[in-house]
Amino acid sequence: MSIDRFLTFYFDSVAKLLSSIKIEFDSLGNFNISLGKETEKNIDERIAKIDVARNNLMEGIKAIDELKIEAEQNKQQVSDAINKLSELENNKTNLSNEINSLKSIIQSDVETFRKIANIPSSSERKRERYIGFISGVIASLVASGIIYLIIFLL
Repeated sequence: MSIDRFLTFYFDSVAKLLSSIKIEFDSLGNFNISLGKETEKNIDERIAKIDVARNNLMEGIKAIDELKIEAEQNKQQVSDAINKLSELENNKTNLSNEINSLKSIIQSDVETFRKIANIPSSSERKRERYIGFISGVIASLVASGIIYLIIFLL
């Protein structure tokens, strides 16, 4: 704030204060100095405004306290969720290991059953299919050759 503005504010304030002072003389020559009704009215208005501001401040503090409590509850819920997620991840790992061991047990049971029932494995089936295809082609060629010989010999 510059000195000019400060001095202007100061002199204006003093002028307002002096204009609101009321000096009364009685018949005995005594005088009474009091503030005018406007000044009392302004002071009452200011006190009322201060009361309103204080009430608003108290409501704001209550709202901040409620937000703080809610934030702490949210923090606790997040912490609980993280703990639960960690627990579920551990359970997933354990269950995955258990599933893998069950798969290997089931696979060994299936292999044992195939051996007992003489069911061929997939590699044996592929080998049999190739042999069947090749023997089919050879049989077809032999049959065609026989038919060709029968037709030309007769």
